[in-house]
Amino acid sequence: MANPEELSPDIWHKLPQDLLPALFDELIASYLFTDPPYTWTTLRHISSYTLRAVEREFARFWLPKLSLTLYNAAWDPTFDFELAGGHFLSSQVQPPNSKRKSCHHWRNNSVAARVAEYLQTLRDAWTNNLEKSKPGRKVLTARLGEGFLSSGMQGGYIVGEVNFEDPAVEMRLDGVNPENGGNDTSPHVNDSSRELIRFKWKQMMGRLLREEMLLRQEGQRLFRDACAEWRTSEGLAADEDVPPEVQLKLWILKVQHQRRVALARKNEKCLGEKPYFSTWSKGLHRQEPSDPEEVAALRNSGCCTICMRTQGPHLYEVVATEESCVPNLDLFKR
Repeated sequence: MANPEELSPDIWHKLPQDLLPALFDELIASYLFTDPPYTWTTLRHISSYTLRAVEREFARFWLPKLSLTLYNAAWDPTFDFELAGGHFLSSQVQPPNSKRKSCHHWRNNSVAARVAEYLQTLRDAWTNNLEKSKPGRKVLTARLGEGFLSSGMQGGYIVGEVNFEDPAVEMRLDGVNPENGGNDTSPHVNDSSRELIRFKWKQMMGRLLREEMLLRQEGQRLFRDACAEWRTSEGLAADEDVPPEVQLKLWILKVQHQRRVALARKNEKCLGEKPYFSTWSKGLHRQEPSDPEEVAALRNSGCCTICMRTQGPHLYEVVATEESCVPNLDLFKR
């Protein structure tokens, strides 16, 4: 099937109207399960039919594959929110995630005490992030398609951030009382061991996937420049292939994090959102820290670098821990 971007904009008006729904459904199915950013940002806008169809399929298929993580001061405890019974509910008390470092240990052994402590820590973390975090750090970490995209390969999923204060998303911690939501009687909502968050999922999905498309564009540009620079340094022709091991090295060193820096700069220019660059992840983003005073906190602390942190990990640290570079390279896709 031809790429929709290569088709004339008025081609849809020239086709028989009774054929369009079947054509649109086939077009959406061709990309829905393998390329959600392209499906949402491009195919969704072809017509009113594709808009409704894409939003319906995303609600059915991709929304259950979205998870949101609220980090406390250290890597653990973390608070993951996933779709259950029609609501985004916090996960129940879990042992520390092996993906993330941890120096936090629950003080209580009984299940009831652990649940109460977990929920109170979650509410405190939400309040601290919302009220005390610096601009640019009032965020949740979003993951879409974990365990599904790139055939379940670690890092094949989409990672980004959701801003607490984004007025379009209207995110809030809403407790477990069904009266907050009106008529919903889902049994999951009455689970006193979990918390509920509400947000406008279409607006949040739109922001996450638009940024993913921009990351692709910036990544391709940076990667082309890095390969051209490498060929020049090696005295090779401009059309000569770059070895796979060199491609991977170039992506890690010059593309993986720098494309997110480029996205942050673009959001600053277009949306007026001042980027936040953490002292802790300076070795990854290679930008001057937004808050140099963070270093002073480390010098004055008698504890480890995890315990003394007043904020959770920056997105660059999450990406460095979880994102595999292999799915981003066309060479490995082939």
